[in-house]
Amino acid sequence: MTDDINFYYKLELTDRDIQKGKHRDNVGGMWYELGKLQFQFLFDQGLRPTDTLLDIGCGCFRGGIHFIRYLNPGNYYGIDIN
Repeated sequence: MTDDINFYYKLELTDRDIQKGKHRDNVGGMWYELGKLQFQFLFDQGLRPTDTLLDIGCGCFRGGIHFIRYLNPGNYYGIDIN
């Protein structure tokens, strides 16, 4: 089953773990670089600050941090299993 493949939803991180960026360790590396690529792709497709984005599977905001900074306040929504 997927339990063996994707254990991300089982992670129990403390506030200190998150402050240290440990939540980013479980998404395959290159956190900042891949987030920029995600943002650049949607920007190139026509994403504008006035658009609203629903980021399903946003995880640790690899792309979300860029979208939040770019979109007008209240126009980014992210959901994830954890």
